[in-house]
Amino acid sequence: MTDRNFKPDSGTDLVFEDAGSTDRLRITDGGTTVLYDEGGDIALTIDTAGDVGIGVTPDNFGDYRTLHIKGPTGEGAAIRLQADGDTADSDDAQIYKNSAAFYLRINGTDPLKVYMNSADRMTIDSSGNVNIPGLDASSDVQTDGSKNLTTSSDIRLKNDLGLIDDGLRVIQKLIPHYFSWKSDETAPRQLGFYAQETYKILPEASPRSEKMNLISPEVKARDGVEAQDAVYERAMDENGDPDWNWGFNGRPIIAMLVKAVQELSAKVTTLENA
Repeated sequence: MTDRNFKPDSGTDLVFEDAGSTDRLRITDGGTTVLYDEGGDIALTIDTAGDVGIGVTPDNFGDYRTLHIKGPTGEGAAIRLQADGDTADSDDAQIYKNSAAFYLRINGTDPLKVYMNSADRMTIDSSGNVNIPGLDASSDVQTDGSKNLTTSSDIRLKNDLGLIDDGLRVIQKLIPHYFSWKSDETAPRQLGFYAQETYKILPEASPRSEKMNLISPEVKARDGVEAQDAVYERAMDENGDPDWNWGFNGRPIIAMLVKAVQELSAKVTTLENA
C-alpha cells in the first residue's frame, strides 16, 4: 500500500497515516487506541482502562467501564439493536438521546419487556398496554385498551378474612382536602387525602415503606478492588423520627364507602318502616 504510512511518532506513539499525512489510527505509548475519521476528528477511542468512546474521548461513569457516545454538532447519539432477520427502521430497536429527550424506540410490534431475576417483571405491548405480573403476592396489574388500570380480583386467589362492618365510622373520620403539589405551584387545585392522616384511620389505604439514605454506593469488583455492597441508613424526618415513603391506595376507601352506603340505606329503611 504505497499511499499509507505506519511509523513511530516522536519515538513513543505508533501512527497509521493516509497519503496526506493525516492521522487515521494512533496507538499511544500508554496503550490508548484512537481511530480518526476523514476530517481528522476522533471517531473511536479505546483507553487503557477499557472505556470506549465513539465521537469523543471516553469519560467513564463513576468506577464503571463505560461506552461513551457523543453525536456530532447539533445531533444526538444512538445505539441500534437488530436481530438476525430484522429490517432497519422496520422491526429493529434504538436507544438514542438528543437535545429534546431520551428515547427507547421499538419499531414494529415486538413488546418491551423488563426481565429480572429469571422472569419477566413488566411488559408493554405495541398498543401501549402495560402488564406488571406479581405486583403483590397474588395479583397482576395491567392497563387495558381503554386506559383503565385493572388488577386481578379472582376469588380463588384470596383468603376470606370476613366482612366489613364499620364503613360509616371510618368514612366519617377521613379528612378530604383541596391541595396543590409544591413541585408545581402553577398546577390546578386538586382533591384528595393526606397519606399520614389517612394511615391513622385506614392504614390499608396508605401503604408506606422505610425511607433510606445512601451512605456509600455499590462498588463492582475489578482488578485490585474488592466488590462492596451499597450501604444505606434509615432516613429521619424533621422531628428526628424514622421517615417513610408514603403512598395512597383508593380501593380500601371504595370498599368502605360501599359499606357506609349500605349502612345508611339500612338506617333509612328502618326509619321508613317505623
